Amino acid sequence: TPWPAKAILVLGNEEYGISSHVSQICDTFAHIPMYGRKNSLNVGCAVAAVCFHIRSVISTRPQSPG
Repeated sequence: TPWPAKAILVLGNEEYGISSHVSQICDTFAHIPMYGRKNSLNVGCAVAAVCFHIRSVISTRPQSPG
């Protein structure tokens, strides 16, 4: 899925996630699949994985002229 030109990345903590209010105003959600005993990543590890993915998507996007 292409990354939008304007976006806000919202991250919640490992135990409680994000509030229901914040959840209601979000347009899209992402999920990092987990295998094994744990069901969540440390938020620092999660943001590193997401930022790596965003950077890889942006770097392959065609550049606009100008």
